[in-house]
Amino acid sequence: MASRSVWVVLSLGSALALAACGEKSAEGGAPGAVAAAGAGPEAKAQAEDVRAAAKESVIARGMTSHGTAEAQVVEAVRQNGILTLKIRFGPVRAPGGGTDFHTLYGNPKKAQEEIAVVAGDRKYFLLTDADGMPLTPPDMMVKVTKDAPLAGTWWGKFPAPPAEIKTVSLTLPEVEAIENIPLSDR
Repeated sequence: MASRSVWVVLSLGSALALAACGEKSAEGGAPGAVAAAGAGPEAKAQAEDVRAAAKESVIARGMTSHGTAEAQVVEAVRQNGILTLKIRFGPVRAPGGGTDFHTLYGNPKKAQEEIAVVAGDRKYFLLTDADGMPLTPPDMMVKVTKDAPLAGTWWGKFPAPPAEIKTVSLTLPEVEAIENIPLSDR
């Protein structure tokens, strides 16, 4: 199977517009790194609105190893035996040189070994598709740019822990363990 690299660009010039290249994810969306364009006063005000809205929906957090972005869990849904986690990466501080790129993982098979949900005394690893590929983006890069409201997105699908489990932890490469993620049932 060919590598599926997806980049999303968030434009704050007039309206929010998304552009992506490569294959779409199994979710129908386009995961990958996100960067803001436009540095005028209007764009900065819109970026602040996006940041404020994003902070309101965060249910758990963890800092990336490079310290310029924070993993923000925005969804943890258990439905039909599957747990879906969605994460945004928010810039924490502006990089010294203007823009920083950090690869959290670049190989989906390696990611499958390193990414896990911990619930009670059990670990749940990423589910795979019919071709054995993990149900997550094939690579994850964080792009931190001055004034950008987002630095990237990520999602993953896992076997759901039992209904009596109300919170889980998540381990991602290059991100501190994200603890006490509350689960929603649908």
